[in-house]
Amino acid sequence: SVFNSPWESISDILFQLSSIENNQNNTNFVNILYLRIASNKVNSDMYYYSLGTKLRNIDLFNLSNIEFKKIEDNSDFFYQSKLSLIDNFFSLDQIDNAHSELNLLLKYGFDEYTIFQSLGDTYRLKKDYENATKSYTLAIEKIDDITYSDLWFLYFVRGISYEQSGNWEKAKYDLEKALEYRPNQPQVLNYLGYSLIEKQDDLEKALLLIKKALDVTPDEGYIIDSLAWCLYKLGRYKEAVFFMEKAVELEPTDPVVNDHLGDVLWKVGRKREAFFQWKRALFFKPDQKDIKKIEIKVQKGLIDD
Repeated sequence: SVFNSPWESISDILFQLSSIENNQNNTNFVNILYLRIASNKVNSDMYYYSLGTKLRNIDLFNLSNIEFKKIEDNSDFFYQSKLSLIDNFFSLDQIDNAHSELNLLLKYGFDEYTIFQSLGDTYRLKKDYENATKSYTLAIEKIDDITYSDLWFLYFVRGISYEQSGNWEKAKYDLEKALEYRPNQPQVLNYLGYSLIEKQDDLEKALLLIKKALDVTPDEGYIIDSLAWCLYKLGRYKEAVFFMEKAVELEPTDPVVNDHLGDVLWKVGRKREAFFQWKRALFFKPDQKDIKKIEIKVQKGLIDD
């Protein structure tokens, strides 16, 4: 009385088998085979969702999307399948597709904070920082529980968006707010510290924040670069050289780190090496806004203030 046909019964058995996990290396592929047979014989959103999830777990995002797209809007699996589809688009760097699916969920009346957070991510990745901050604000407003474990991240990414759009005061507030929730979060410590350096706001505070970040992640090249750059801005050039050379060892193809090393080497009189580093920085394709500045240094050296 449970099954209408033999294939429904067989597909259910295959589905149950696909849920069994063991330590064999080929478990995922066998389970996917079971689900593929089951879903080919019986139309079931549960099978499509399970198959899409298993394909997603082994980074077969395009195949996973095919399964998730089979699930229609009247299904109990519709919302979760759309969220998974959106995550897949992020993994595939298909930001416009993710953006479209998020707007579709809003059109259907879903308004959980995760949707606005992801929408903010799409705007931020497209460098539309004004709409990013609006979306992150809506996400924060949707969260009633101030002890929510990931609230720090929303303040962090909104702070980044404010900083990138030139609103430093709001950015500073959000970054410090993120640290209230996660005082030892190295990404936040480093971003706030580096921003303080770039804004010439409080170099001593920046140095303390970056050192604190390094205590948590001592081998992170970007944070070591921030430390060296802060020492450079403080005029402590000889100290800066040691850390900047270490940063380049850890991030050898990063144009910003190579550019920074060139500046530091110039200040300690190692000018030939400085020219070499600036040329390396150009080779690694820096942002368009930095290219002209580096080209001038390659031609004329560092023009002191």
